[in-house]
Amino acid sequence: ECFRPLLASFQSRLSSICPSSPPSSSEGSNNVGSFESICALYESTLQFLALAYDQMIGWDETTTSNNSSVESPTGHTLSPAELQEKIHTVFRTVASPFSTYQKRFTALEKFHSNKGATLVSKDIQLVVSGRNVGVTLASLQDVMERLVGLSSFMFPLAEAAMARFELLNCGYNAPSALSTIDNILANHAGELTIAISTLTANITADENRLADSFDEQHIQYALEVLRVAGSFRRDLRMFEQKTKVRLRSLCGRMHATIVQDEELKKAVAASSSAHGAGDGIVSSSSSLTPDSLSAMEVGSMLGKEVCGDKEGDKVDDGTGMMRSPSLVKLQQLATSEKDAKGTSTSSMQDVSLYPSSAEGASRLAGNCHEFVFDICSAVPRRSLRAMSSLPVWGEEGESGDAIESYGILPQQYITQVGEHVLALVQALEPFASSADALSLANEVMSGVHAVAIQPWREFLVAAMANSGSGIGDSIREEDVVLELMKGQGLGDYLLSDHDGGFEEEDEDHEEDADDSVGAAFCNEWLDVVGSAVTGRLLERTMRISHLSQRGCEHLAADYNYLMNVFSALGLSGHPHPLLKHFGSLVVMDRDDLKANIMSRRTKDGTVGVIRAAEVRMAHMRGVDIS
Repeated sequence: ECFRPLLASFQSRLSSICPSSPPSSSEGSNNVGSFESICALYESTLQFLALAYDQMIGWDETTTSNNSSVESPTGHTLSPAELQEKIHTVFRTVASPFSTYQKRFTALEKFHSNKGATLVSKDIQLVVSGRNVGVTLASLQDVMERLVGLSSFMFPLAEAAMARFELLNCGYNAPSALSTIDNILANHAGELTIAISTLTANITADENRLADSFDEQHIQYALEVLRVAGSFRRDLRMFEQKTKVRLRSLCGRMHATIVQDEELKKAVAASSSAHGAGDGIVSSSSSLTPDSLSAMEVGSMLGKEVCGDKEGDKVDDGTGMMRSPSLVKLQQLATSEKDAKGTSTSSMQDVSLYPSSAEGASRLAGNCHEFVFDICSAVPRRSLRAMSSLPVWGEEGESGDAIESYGILPQQYITQVGEHVLALVQALEPFASSADALSLANEVMSGVHAVAIQPWREFLVAAMANSGSGIGDSIREEDVVLELMKGQGLGDYLLSDHDGGFEEEDEDHEEDADDSVGAAFCNEWLDVVGSAVTGRLLERTMRISHLSQRGCEHLAADYNYLMNVFSALGLSGHPHPLLKHFGSLVVMDRDDLKANIMSRRTKDGTVGVIRAAEVRMAHMRGVDIS
């Protein structure tokens, strides 16, 4: 009764701190107070009510000698259960000014968190603003350092949002609350992705300038971008793990509160029946009248009253038991015993609580892969650009002279490619030697080979350009491209007896674990760049209009040089089997070349593409294939 006259005034004061309905637009948002202040006041109220409970539960001790009941205003004696219900009613009344904030948590949290997210987004945008950002080494280093720092900036805000959800909603309406947090993190990932795309556009706008000024430090600074994506993915994984721990705790509290509330209602009903029949006081379980309540327990009770399910709502929890819909949903979110298809799993990561953020993390990783790849492949890309139009391919001359044949050397364009690929080893090692940087980078290395696919797509198009047929109605083009790029299973169709592919090689010697991880990281990037260079060389070869005998010998020398470079690197799957195959075809006897092509019976799928490329090679050499 002391609090009742104050409630309206208290509600007004809360509204003046933070309106319970967020504005529909940004207009006037600067005048909106902090949602955090409301949460702090609510937490203080719960602590006050927990202390007040110690005094209220003592009423029966001061008014009765048997310590079991108190006199009600209606004249009959209150049972312990009825007293407990009375206390709950008082708590609901005192905390009622906060009920609107609890019911509108999702909208309020979205508005509150978006204000903080907007500030972070502006900081990210400032990092990459300007036309020449990242062009110089000093600028690139500065951008990377700032982006790495900003990549994890939203996760403390997400942690705070989760704490507010636990405080105000106590696990109820979990899907909408998690969706709000998910969108905030996904937007942050999107901003980082846009920043990396902007940086990529700035640096690669003039490929000649990048290739001319290329330095090993370009790669070392570019690799820092993997820490941006790695930090985000690691923090997202850890945040999701913490969320599931929190949800499991909320499940236990919600279940205990629901069970206790149901028992209390049964005890109160029994007491009312006893009063009506003129019987004495019905004893109650001690669990219904605890000696004390924590602020957390008071919050769980109020959360159920304000945000809980409708009376009588029950659903099957999957085991045949009928439970509260909110509890069942919370249990589903808190556990990952089954994935979305119902398959049993053992990993906490199999079911994502933040699917939009996970997708955003994948897109961010993909953009970072492309950025590093564009830097690492800038020199080969520029060197191979004009390869198909070199005049040397059509040069005429005597081809049988042993001295001249011995004197044919690889041309400058291919030596530039080879020297760059060999130099990548030294450029990659400093980053790979840092355990911290490497652990973050390895968070996002999955799918890195996707950046090398485009040259192989263009190789397929160039090879099939004049074939007059497709790859087959029931065959996916992307599957053929991947088979060509991986080189696995091609041994039966090529002149080389090496099956190729990208399988791991067995190592006989022992290697330090850290060195092994670092070497694997370097080899993976060398593999990606090497695969892209191979695909681009094959595609450019298909674009050559005519090959003279001398031109064939020059091309064979170029192919042999690149194969020697890849052999020196010792990478599994390199040199690619198609390199040796076409390096041999270019100098093969004309009749043998025709016989090799005509022996192929399959014109569909991967073999069909290889045959079309062979036919294209024959046309370049002037061999008639009818």
